[in-house]
Amino acid sequence: NVSGTAILTKSSTTTPDVVIPDTLKLKTDDISYKVKTISESAFKNNTKLVNLTIPEFVDSIGQNAFNGCNNIVYIISRIKKTSAINDNVFSITNGTLYVPVGSKATYQNTAGWKNFTTIYEGERKVYTHDSLGMSFICATGDKTAILTKITTTRQDVIVPDSFMVTADSSYYKVVA
Repeated sequence: NVSGTAILTKSSTTTPDVVIPDTLKLKTDDISYKVKTISESAFKNNTKLVNLTIPEFVDSIGQNAFNGCNNIVYIISRIKKTSAINDNVFSITNGTLYVPVGSKATYQNTAGWKNFTTIYEGERKVYTHDSLGMSFICATGDKTAILTKITTTRQDVIVPDSFMVTADSSYYKVVA
């Protein structure tokens, strides 16, 4: 039972993978609080941060919240109804942004978010294709894949244009 809201004011995490939770529960009152706001400079200059997940209910991200986090590679935004953010929230725009299915066009046209050069729809999943000897990062909504690793020792390696993931019976187009 969610009955309140929470503001993430400051993070001192040193882990490279940060998943901001949808809700928080305090031990003192046993009430769940939706994380709705990420405050100004909350993660500022955290160079340890590489992968970030922003929860669905966030409707406000303060200035410089992730500014100076220059090592971010992947951002998963679960925000379905995005709103404008300041251009200085993120100092990187070459990171890859994953957004909910059906919201890519909105992100591409919303202040702050539209600065990202690579936006994919759907969850970010890592698949290893053993018979090809390759690993890929896939966007489940776009059905696109990025080759990240070749593990085969064969010398005549051919990267396919697409491949099938048996777990969801979907074909993914290799885009990079």
